[in-house]
Amino acid sequence: MFVLSNEKYFVRLSERPGLTELRDRNGSRLAANPAGLPSIWGIYEPATGEWKEIADNDPGVQCRLEKTENAAVWRMELPVKSGWIKAALEAELCGDCLCISLKEVEETPEAHLVTVRLNGLAAAVENDPLSRLALPSHGGRLIDPAVCADGQTDHRYNWILDSFGSAAVVYTKRLTAVLRVRQMDDQLTSLVGGSQGERYAQMGALLRRRYTRLDVSYRRAKPDRDPANQEDVDVLPVETDFLLNTSPCVNIEMVSHDEVRPESGWTLGAARVRDSLPGKPSDVYRDKMVYKIFVGAPGQPTATNLEQIRKLIFQLAARTDNGGQLPYLVGFQHGGHDDNYPDVFTLNPALESMEKLAELAQDARKVNCLLSFHDNYDDAYACSPSWNGDDISRDHTGHLLRGGVWNGVQAYWNSMPYYAAHRSEERIRRTLSLYPFLRDSYHLDVLTASVFRIDFRAGEPSGKEADLQARLRIVGQFRKRGLDVSSEACGLPFVGGISYFWHMQRVPRSLYEGDRRIPMAPFLAHGKADYGGTHTDCLHNILDGLLYGGFYCNDVTAATPIKELTDAYFMLQVPLNRLRNETACEYEEKNGWKIVRYASGAEIAIQFEEEACRVTIDGKRWIENGTAMLPGADESVVFYRCQEEPYEDVRWQSSCQKGTRFEASPVGTDDPILVLTASEDGSVPVDTPLGVAYRVRRLKA
Repeated sequence: MFVLSNEKYFVRLSERPGLTELRDRNGSRLAANPAGLPSIWGIYEPATGEWKEIADNDPGVQCRLEKTENAAVWRMELPVKSGWIKAALEAELCGDCLCISLKEVEETPEAHLVTVRLNGLAAAVENDPLSRLALPSHGGRLIDPAVCADGQTDHRYNWILDSFGSAAVVYTKRLTAVLRVRQMDDQLTSLVGGSQGERYAQMGALLRRRYTRLDVSYRRAKPDRDPANQEDVDVLPVETDFLLNTSPCVNIEMVSHDEVRPESGWTLGAARVRDSLPGKPSDVYRDKMVYKIFVGAPGQPTATNLEQIRKLIFQLAARTDNGGQLPYLVGFQHGGHDDNYPDVFTLNPALESMEKLAELAQDARKVNCLLSFHDNYDDAYACSPSWNGDDISRDHTGHLLRGGVWNGVQAYWNSMPYYAAHRSEERIRRTLSLYPFLRDSYHLDVLTASVFRIDFRAGEPSGKEADLQARLRIVGQFRKRGLDVSSEACGLPFVGGISYFWHMQRVPRSLYEGDRRIPMAPFLAHGKADYGGTHTDCLHNILDGLLYGGFYCNDVTAATPIKELTDAYFMLQVPLNRLRNETACEYEEKNGWKIVRYASGAEIAIQFEEEACRVTIDGKRWIENGTAMLPGADESVVFYRCQEEPYEDVRWQSSCQKGTRFEASPVGTDDPILVLTASEDGSVPVDTPLGVAYRVRRLKA
């Protein structure tokens, strides 16, 4: 076996592509590939359209390991039809990072190298009871190989389950390995298995060099195509076997550290990823509660008309003392919702007229509200006045790429590299010219959600990394015109390019049966991006939002109770706004409590079973259970109760003498003014009516 080493770390290589151990100078070690799996090389035969896989230990495969001072190269020769595929895998140790990259590939006309699967680059193993694998999948799952069920996952970008899946953390008592792929055509892989007493949870990588007709664009071509859709009848010219212009690689960063606990040691690896990310490009969302107002959808009654939008905005402004708002109108165009994209140049009749909408936007600014639009640059409809079939991605069968069916109409998916180069600049210009009140922020649905699609179009095919870069290019086109772009799903490759995400998904279900839920995603993204993803229909959801740092997100209509919005403002917006640029730095589980601590010392502690909560900021209790006690202006405090306390009212610690009286004035309602009195210990019971904020000031003697 070969060893790469420097003054801090050792990496033990196997004779064929792969690792067997990561170790530091202090003797701490992490296993690699305890499963003993070979590397797998994916081969495509263009003439037959067939796929085959060659393992590095198959008969006839030749491998030669060459070593230099800080690098090693496995030189592979794979037997294929009419010759050999030759390739080099280089492992280079630079400081604390081992980079494994695919290089120097030679193919034959009859056989093309598509992928290389590297198995077991770092692992948690049962015979090291302090080792764990932490994955950001589903918002964060902690895997103890001794108790988790067998399984295998290739972590492709998935906005609901795996939007942070390009990073993973393997750690033990004093050593952590952080695995990352940097390009979206490459993937991390995970595997849990082994016999009792020798179980493992190991990470690997799937490096990609090209795409073929055996790869799907995103969704498989539908067999029941509608002949009436003339744009979809003909088979279009495509390239079903094309090289990428990227360099496939995976990085393994090693971190030596003081002793960590198994349930929380993953925070050090998460911090390594977070600290490598750029910061938010815009702070326009500070002090603004972001939400969406659903105007309507085709064929349905209007959900929220112009006057109802006005009433909603001003009612919320009154009840929050002009707290900042940033509502996006969903369905501002044509018949509403997704109707007629990419044409957004006909106003929905529910909004009456351009002049009245502009007047509302101007009036809204007087109460600290920025009104903007929810748009979509991914979906296109054949019925749209702006339809252009050239914009649509080509799938691997030679047809236009179909997306979902929305409002009963088939959507097609734009090719983002093509759209960014040929269409988006003009669409942005025309939109801002038609709606000049649009400033500060604009929401692009789907942009960060159903993403990383392959376009097989002839002459200019593109892979997933090109798709990502095109999306960021569109964001930059808006930014040049003074608008920041928010989008749908908080995903690792977009952090630093987008400031606000509508969702930070955290589906509370296992990835591997027996794993544990951890709030890993905020340790990666909080402070680097703002994100929503929390409803306020019950206290459990509010507590989950506080733990994960997720602001409110919902489509609001005229039928939405105002309490849902005031709950969101006082229970989420105000405390999380105070912490929005801080990093989450410590996690603890204790007696059923999940506790996240921030750099300033602020602490959010949640006990889901009893729906208990403590939010402490600047040394003061801001929230306890379903009650907020928020520092206000002029030495006042704002009381807000979203739910009855199960046993006794929460008490605000006033630090005043017994008998001190306070005036509690309702914010934005005609409820009566209350007089509250401090008890023996100076505390004041918070027993104000539900859903109404009260500003509390000490009465002068």
